[in-house]
Amino acid sequence: MAKEWTVFVLCAEWCGVCRAFQPACQSFVQANPEVGLYWIDIEDEADRLGSLEVETFPTIAIARGADPVFFGPMKPDMRQIESLMNARQDKAWCSEEGGQWVRALMEAFTRSDDGKC
Repeated sequence: MAKEWTVFVLCAEWCGVCRAFQPACQSFVQANPEVGLYWIDIEDEADRLGSLEVETFPTIAIARGADPVFFGPMKPDMRQIESLMNARQDKAWCSEEGGQWVRALMEAFTRSDDGKC
């Protein structure tokens, strides 16, 4: 069943900030069943990520339904993600290129639920 919201956390296992953020992500998704959250290690999933370059961790991608809402680096704070989800629903907080990456992530990961928390 499709979720109302999809959040991708692009991270790396070696990143201490990402590892410290993971429990908060897991708690968030347990408390918010309308959100599908995918924890994606960019090194483990390099083939599926293609030419996507992630330079800052964590990088977050958010979609509401099939519509991209946000793509970019973010402080590891679930309150920021919640704020974006609660902001004006008609506004996308990402560039056209960012929106294309959100769509590509949806295509690559949501069909099989790989990486889902």
